[in-house]
Amino acid sequence: MSVPIKTIQKINSIKKMLVRQTEWEYSEVKRSLFQAEELLAGLEQELQDALDRFRDKQQEGLTPVELLDWTGWIDTQRMKIRSQVMQCRELEMQAEATRLRLVERQREEETWNNLKEKRLAALNYELQKQEQVELDEIGMQMRRYRGIGR
Repeated sequence: MSVPIKTIQKINSIKKMLVRQTEWEYSEVKRSLFQAEELLAGLEQELQDALDRFRDKQQEGLTPVELLDWTGWIDTQRMKIRSQVMQCRELEMQAEATRLRLVERQREEETWNNLKEKRLAALNYELQKQEQVELDEIGMQMRRYRGIGR
């Protein structure tokens, strides 16, 4: 038993919608990843600039309170960077999972599209065959009609 063409068309439409939805999800995850990487780069640059200033201050001489302030701030920045690195890794994994889901959905869409094309070709073939049978029937009737009139 073959699947009716209307059913195939509906499934194909749903598959296309799922592909578009997954493309949107993938672009959103990639955008989030880009923003997270930008934030990470900013934090790393800020830390590097602060470490340069800290070295300069150390050479000038720091009070114990200033030293505690600087080391506390630097430790906080390093924790922020570690946290941001973890967020970037999580977003990378999410992006990869979404990409794989997108590839799978595109394959499914292509499979159903191919099935639809094959079913349409088979229907077209059957219609042409039926049309040829009817034309042959008309031709035979015309020959009979002409034969009777002679």
